Amino acid sequence: YPARGHGRTMKTISELLLWAEGRAEQAEVFGVQGESTLVSFEANELKSVEAEETDGLAFRAVIGGQLGFTAATGQPDPQEMIANVLASARQGERIPISFPGAMPALPLQTCDPSLAQVPTSRLVEIGREIIRALTSIDHNASVHVDLQKSIERVTLRNTAGAEIEEDFGSLTIGVTVERVRGKDVLILGDEHESLVVDETYRQVVERLGRHLRLARRSARLRSGRMPVLFSPSGAAVLTLPILLAVDGKNVQQNAS
Repeated sequence: YPARGHGRTMKTISELLLWAEGRAEQAEVFGVQGESTLVSFEANELKSVEAEETDGLAFRAVIGGQLGFTAATGQPDPQEMIANVLASARQGERIPISFPGAMPALPLQTCDPSLAQVPTSRLVEIGREIIRALTSIDHNASVHVDLQKSIERVTLRNTAGAEIEEDFGSLTIGVTVERVRGKDVLILGDEHESLVVDETYRQVVERLGRHLRLARRSARLRSGRMPVLFSPSGAAVLTLPILLAVDGKNVQQNAS
């Protein structure tokens, strides 16, 4: 998992919290370091391979009852962040906030260290395998595949005693299939997400392959009223208004 610069990040966090002692009523530092690789295929061909790194810190402190905030990317200068949070606090609002202290937490698996060792060439290989499998079912299919491997380390520490460090990792595969046959246009899509690179991504191919086989024969409908059937996955659309109505954010914003 992201290790480059992690030592410097922890050093900066310690310096910021050390400065806050005796100068701020409360202070909190949040850091994130991540790496992401995106492999994209378009119309059955490899289109691009992109790599991205994320490295940043956010620092907030309550000074004189007013909240100050600053954020920076890369390896920021602690003194510059201190000057920025002081300037922000002078204009900050008075917010009755208390940062949480240390507390027990249940262990959760949010990453698998083996994911970080998966080379980009393996993602390219998986993409080509998916395209071969689907075009073997329908040679007119135009397949688009996005494979994204993401890993990150999140750190949060505050003056109340909370010290949290968590690693996250995921592999996301999105597949879209388009097929044009005369006036008939077929568009299919599916997605897979897991913590590791294993054989479960082939379930996407199986599901899309099943739909492609069913679509070999076009159905004909006469004009008039027809019964409407919802599949289990499609029925979820019916509950969308209810889910939006009880969404906590919408309720808080009086949008529900």
